Amino acid sequence: EDDCAYTKRKPESSLGIAMGVDVGGSLDVEIASIEPKNRVRLLFIGKVKGIDRVKELISDWGVETCVIDSMPEISMVQQFQEEADCSVWSCRYLGEGTDRRQKYDTTSKVISVDRTNALDQTFAQVRMKKFILPHNWKSILGGAFSKEMCDPVRELKEDVDKGKSKFEWS
Repeated sequence: EDDCAYTKRKPESSLGIAMGVDVGGSLDVEIASIEPKNRVRLLFIGKVKGIDRVKELISDWGVETCVIDSMPEISMVQQFQEEADCSVWSCRYLGEGTDRRQKYDTTSKVISVDRTNALDQTFAQVRMKKFILPHNWKSILGGAFSKEMCDPVRELKEDVDKGKSKFEWS
């Protein structure tokens, strides 16, 4: 069973339904409705067990586009891209705070982004209240999930040998 927070119904009007998946010990999944005025209504947030459950969620919520972390399971992600009933893009992180460009390979459906820049943009959206959360989002994993999402720290790291510094998220 999923440990999640979710909205009980699909939105009546939406500019599209998207999914994000972070690959690790478990699969962290977010499903969102893209709404007018650059707002994002989170419909489902949680940790799920197995890629088959992710495929079920795609069907259940009518997901049109999914972005999934390519590491550390590249072959699993490639197989998922072939089997899923929506457009699936693999995300690869470039240098931490060193390259602000985003690269899109439309043939292999790979997005390459700077992790620090992506997190900066996400936290800016949170500060501007662009995300609408399910009412029960704090209950995921008995509150541990919200702590995990709220605890990242942005630090300035200095490379003494190169005389450069950059921001990193921990």
